[in-house]
Amino acid sequence: MRSPPWPYKLDVVQQTLLSEGVDVVDRFELALSGLGLDAKRLSLKKHPDGIHWHIRQPGTTGTLEATYVPDGQRLWLESRPGRTADWQEPIIDELRVRFA
Repeated sequence: MRSPPWPYKLDVVQQTLLSEGVDVVDRFELALSGLGLDAKRLSLKKHPDGIHWHIRQPGTTGTLEATYVPDGQRLWLESRPGRTADWQEPIIDELRVRFA
């Protein structure tokens, strides 16, 4: 596994996807469940109109975070020091493909 800088941020939603009227939240949650991941939906004070998830792979350590901000039309993934795990990078790569 290559070692990206942490916190690792990756924008996974592009403008074309959003302009086509795709429900990003539903599509993202469906992608997570299709990859066998558990996601807990939360909120953030910094982005009151946004949605934040803590994503875990059952039976392993590590937490991947995702945030969607509709005003900025952005969905990004983040992994922080102390929460990284080997499963995260392949998941990030797969989500990038699904949202390209």
